[in-house]
Amino acid sequence: ITEDTKVITLNLGDINTTRLVPSGKGKVIFPANSNKISYEGDFLDGVMHGKGKFIWNDDSKYEGDYINGKK
Repeated sequence: ITEDTKVITLNLGDINTTRLVPSGKGKVIFPANSNKISYEGDFLDGVMHGKGKFIWNDDSKYEGDYINGKK
């Protein structure tokens, strides 16, 4: 998640207190100048990890498993 990315909602399970990164379920809306629209799903230590749905601005979608930020 970059500094110009807007986190709309994040239901935190745990927060790594040394780095303050979220873990749990949440939704991220990406900046308008990005080719990405949103990601909704699981996070672990601030990255997409677990089940999630990603939508790009060309309406393509991926719904499935993420490991350390990669599908």
